[in-house]
Amino acid sequence: MKRIIILAIFTGIVIVNCKGKGNDKVEKNDSKKNQTETSQPEKQAANQNTRTSGAADELNSKAMAFYKKKDYENAVNTFQEAIKAAPEHKLANYNLACVYALSINECRMIEFQNSAYGDSDLYAQLEKAIKLDDSVKEKAKKDGDFKKIKNEIRFQKLTEQLPDSSSTAEWKNLLVQGKAWYTGECSGGVYGCSTIKFLPDNTIRYEKISNPCIPDPESEECSDYKNKMKNIKYEIANSEIILNYQDGTKEIYALPGHEGSAERPALNDIHPDPCSM
Repeated sequence: MKRIIILAIFTGIVIVNCKGKGNDKVEKNDSKKNQTETSQPEKQAANQNTRTSGAADELNSKAMAFYKKKDYENAVNTFQEAIKAAPEHKLANYNLACVYALSINECRMIEFQNSAYGDSDLYAQLEKAIKLDDSVKEKAKKDGDFKKIKNEIRFQKLTEQLPDSSSTAEWKNLLVQGKAWYTGECSGGVYGCSTIKFLPDNTIRYEKISNPCIPDPESEECSDYKNKMKNIKYEIANSEIILNYQDGTKEIYALPGHEGSAERPALNDIHPDPCSM
């Protein structure tokens, strides 16, 4: 009788344990199945990213071949294809900015047979490249591809080269080396716009006189305007550029690259006169 009882107890233990192991195994299999199901879209996305990245790599290499031959039109088109395949492709985005900078002409345009871009496209592209890879700031500073724009305020601002607001000597140097500064909106229309040149002796020379002199250069209004523009002195203080006119009036501008306002607008970037003028 004792043997029968012991055998029955032993059999029950085995049955319970087997059932428990079986349940554990099912739960683990279900869990693995669920993990497989949820990770499948991620795997598909990863595979897709690998394919698009691979295509972008190939297009970037193809574009670089055009770049080395100085075939900038085909280089631009192919870099754009690479970016279309992989929008965050770091090399293609930076390289496109380089070709834009190389191709910019004195009209501030990047002109090819079937397309034309302005310097705003160049700076937008460089800004995107920097956002994708912050180390591009240092690279761009030394890159000869940006030689044409290295002294421009927008380039120096993007690459964090602008002097401190209190560095008046450095700011004066930037202003003096500028080819042309615009004190107002330059539309390039019928009346054009006034451009000024900062001189080392702290005076300003107007390169062009706009409205009211363009429509009627013989008018009294134009004569008065020209007289006002003579012997203007400038000073740099408190993050501002102050123009002092002979009649005692002043105009105040924010330093280039700084946020302006209605009362203190920022001077426009250094760049040559528009070709339309």
